[in-house]
Amino acid sequence: MERYEVIDKQIYRIQSGEEPTSDEYVNHLGKERLMLKDLMKKIIIENK
Repeated sequence: MERYEVIDKQIYRIQSGEEPTSDEYVNHLGKERLMLKDLMKKIIIENK
């Protein structure tokens, strides 16, 4: 889940003011991060 880590770090930089961007882009990243979290949860549940 390398993509999740990249998105999570980018959101952190944006929220801390290190990386300015639009609200629309932040919302897009947040939705993508949530989708990846759901996918990780599904994988974990299927492999129990």
